[in-house]
Amino acid sequence: MHLTLSLTHECNLRCTYCYGGEKTSRKMSAGVMDRALDLAFGYIDPVVQVTPFGGEPLLEPDLIDAMAEGAKRRAGETGKSLRLGITTNGTLLKGRRLDILEKHGFEVTVSLDGDRESHDSARVFPDGSGSFDAALEGLTRARERLGQVRTMTVVHPGNVDRMASSFDLIASLGVNHIIFTLEYESGWDAAAMKRLESSLDALADRVADQFRAENDVAVQPFHGKIITQLKEGYCARDMCDFGCSEIAVAPSGSIYPCDRLIGEDGEAQRDVVIGHVDTGVDAWKVASLREPKDRPKRDCEGCAILDRCMWWCGCVNRALTGRVDGVSDLLCELEQIQVRAADRLASTLYVEGNQAFLRRYYLPAAGRQITPR
Repeated sequence: MHLTLSLTHECNLRCTYCYGGEKTSRKMSAGVMDRALDLAFGYIDPVVQVTPFGGEPLLEPDLIDAMAEGAKRRAGETGKSLRLGITTNGTLLKGRRLDILEKHGFEVTVSLDGDRESHDSARVFPDGSGSFDAALEGLTRARERLGQVRTMTVVHPGNVDRMASSFDLIASLGVNHIIFTLEYESGWDAAAMKRLESSLDALADRVADQFRAENDVAVQPFHGKIITQLKEGYCARDMCDFGCSEIAVAPSGSIYPCDRLIGEDGEAQRDVVIGHVDTGVDAWKVASLREPKDRPKRDCEGCAILDRCMWWCGCVNRALTGRVDGVSDLLCELEQIQVRAADRLASTLYVEGNQAFLRRYYLPAAGRQITPR
């Protein structure tokens, strides 16, 4: 079970691409949080992952501390395994907030949109000034205190040309799990997609050089697409478990199948509310969303990368088409671009017999040398 708790609608940044809607002071009460935790630990799943979300979750350190304490207590009572994770803009990673994350063993992901120019093109404070310095300082402090930290870089037409230079910066910080994720709603016209294709190829070259230097890195979207090639497609557990073993709770107590769908938690989101912490998850509502979402689309029939495409992602579909089951032509094109770049990277390193690459994707346990055919 993966439970995301949207602790607050407030944020100390005003990122231009934010899908969270208007920033308000609405925050989650302790009562809603406790009922959400009870719900999550009541599922049959042997592992429970709890993730505070926002807004910016670190604006509510007391709630995070109480959430972690409550989750740990319930894990002990139920015998379930517990994972705690958080994604933050990094600007508040200091002092007591960092102490809390260290105390509870959180897995931390910092949103850093690459180098200064790339990051500050969208991730700004309310006064319009860039947040790069504050985010970089927070990331550095977190790595010193917590060890390995992941990064999340949002790619949009305004920074797509700087993916390679952004990777250079992040890799130089010692980060070895780097996520580049597309902002799908940012107006990807034909020219922007062509730039994305070139930028992904440049990024792939940088990643290849890391493997040649014996640096074991996992870089999305390449990592996931390489895995799907080896496994001949996504398996069920790779896909979001939209409302079944994955739920997100808004400050109001309303339950959503994905944190990305919470938005302002208002009338515009009513169609994807699947319950409330006071009454639980409405299984009928979940089924009514999942069944059409997970049904293969007629337009996708015969596609060579169907099994490696994220056509099943309900939140992206809704953002692009207004429906969780509506696959857009844009998603199709962007997925093809990413698969082509990942396959070129994998083919290059495989033919070279790069041992760091082969150990990661082919022989992680054996660690012995092999020669590709």
